[in-house]
Amino acid sequence: MRLGILESGAATDWSPLIEGLRTKDVDVVTAESPTLSAQTIAQEAARLHRADCDGMVVFVTDALAYSFMTTLTLHITCPLLVASTNLPALCDACGALSALGIPHERLHLRPESNLTEILLQWLKANRKTERQPGMEAAAKLYGQRFSLAETPMVGVDREQWLQQFGILLVSAEAEADVQVPDNDLHTAFCCHLLRLLANTEPLLLPVDVSLPADHTFLQIARRSGRFVGLYGYTTIAEDIGSFPFLSGRLALVPGDRRVALRAACHALDIAL
Repeated sequence: MRLGILESGAATDWSPLIEGLRTKDVDVVTAESPTLSAQTIAQEAARLHRADCDGMVVFVTDALAYSFMTTLTLHITCPLLVASTNLPALCDACGALSALGIPHERLHLRPESNLTEILLQWLKANRKTERQPGMEAAAKLYGQRFSLAETPMVGVDREQWLQQFGILLVSAEAEADVQVPDNDLHTAFCCHLLRLLANTEPLLLPVDVSLPADHTFLQIARRSGRFVGLYGYTTIAEDIGSFPFLSGRLALVPGDRRVALRAACHALDIAL
């Protein structure tokens, strides 16, 4: 496994962490410049991208995190973990990523944190073998035809579905790969993506019921011109009411598919 490490702000001696990871058979790639600036971040991020890392951890330490992350995400496509002991800087950096719709995870570092073990477990959970089914499922969507009973549908941007997902929206009379029941296009999309990812027929359940154990769920919506996704495993977050549902149902498949699903949504430019 290969992990990239970058840092915004004052340079920190990460050699104990790097040595600890290397004893666990992790190949660690770091920036060549000890202190990254607005001029060097782009070239360092591009270099780490070429290193084909399984994941990237970015340590943020100062108020420059927003501009730092904005530049960084133009070059990074692997899973991203943002870590900091400075909570305001962490929120600033993750706010930038959320505004850009970039999938990421955050880690608030505490004195008692076993950082080597935390990064090792995160890297294992995001390794390429776990992400590959999701990327393959996203690629298989290209050229798929979804049949709608009513075309055009109000509020459906057919060009966006074609350009972003490669999906053609056709009339009920046309030959299609996917029939859209009740014209619920978002739920039909989630079902088909999970079907391609897990090679099994998804379940459909209302959002207000208890979910079965060991199942991964997905739903998408369109907000401010872009698609956002809600996904999870077994338990629905308490703030689910803030998600802009057009459908009252979730699509589910057995197993913990979160890593693959994140990879699929990342490839499809669906903000999570």
